[in-house]
Amino acid sequence: MTFITFIQLEKYQIALISIASVIVFIFLLLFFLTLFCLLRFRIKIKNRSASINLLINERRDLMKKIIKYAETKGIVINKIHKKNISALDRINDFQKLDKSTRDTKLLDYLYTSSTIISQLSQVSEIASDETFQELNLIYQDTENQYRINVTFYNSDITGYNYWANMYFLKHIMHFLGFKNKSIIV
Repeated sequence: MTFITFIQLEKYQIALISIASVIVFIFLLLFFLTLFCLLRFRIKIKNRSASINLLINERRDLMKKIIKYAETKGIVINKIHKKNISALDRINDFQKLDKSTRDTKLLDYLYTSSTIISQLSQVSEIASDETFQELNLIYQDTENQYRINVTFYNSDITGYNYWANMYFLKHIMHFLGFKNKSIIV
């Protein structure tokens, strides 16, 4: 004697229970798939942000070396440019800053560093110097690594936000702490 025959359900009731159980199963499957994807993206984002923080600090330190080198050669660097470079001193974790402050600091840095490099490259004595060429090469490599990491980070953020905003699960995921994240420049 099975459970269903013991209760004596009608055929339509068995069909409704079967349909409801399939719907609940699909919902739970979707929930766990979404949760798995969000956790995977969260780990990837954490690793990428650690790399980006490291590269931000490396870029800052490298620009300070370039400025110091230029000053030893008698080139005066604008105080505003120095301020924009040193603004990165206070970025220990770029994710903790609000988006507008973070993007402003990073864009100011990017503009300032490219301005300094291009100005120094126009001075023939410095442009032909082996030390400057080496620093410039390291700077370009670091800048390329930063761009690559930011591209992958932004891709991971897009994937994370997609799963965090799944149509039926959005409120549950936000309740569980999976809030939207913002991309960086």
